[in-house]
Amino acid sequence: MIERLTNTAEARRDLALAIVIIAFSGLLFQQADQLPPPFFDPLGSAAVPKFVAYVLATLAVLSIVQRLFQQREVRQEDGSDTGQRMPLVAIGSVLAVVGYTLLLQYDLLSFRNASILFIIVLGSILARFSWRVVRWLLPIAVVLGFAFDFIFTQVFYIDLPEGSALQEWLAPEDPPDAS
Repeated sequence: MIERLTNTAEARRDLALAIVIIAFSGLLFQQADQLPPPFFDPLGSAAVPKFVAYVLATLAVLSIVQRLFQQREVRQEDGSDTGQRMPLVAIGSVLAVVGYTLLLQYDLLSFRNASILFIIVLGSILARFSWRVVRWLLPIAVVLGFAFDFIFTQVFYIDLPEGSALQEWLAPEDPPDAS
């Protein structure tokens, strides 16, 4: 069973990546512990980095466990893998994350609207724009956008981008003087 972790170059790369991620998670957790205690925030500034460290470590361990119990891959007659490489999906996913970050950085959309758009775009890319998936993705994105906004602002008391430079540009709030 252990030999499944090292029997191919891909398995060794996956194992090495998982070990690096676990080490990074430990370093992240250790550094988050050194953050000063909060003054007014009930959770403190270390809560998010610690949560990210837990999630990263858990996913790395799960990838190792998955590799241990994975069945042998089915190969075609010519010896090649049946799995498809999808570089455009990977590139599109990275561009979606970069676009989401830029939307929030430059206050082009509010957090809620940017999150809804991000979920729709990323989900569509990952589903290869299949209408069967996208039609379910639309209401899920709206619910998650509002839920994330509520959780971050009302539960965790995090200030999120509320206004939108794009909305202000399209419809300014200050009406012209009528005098």
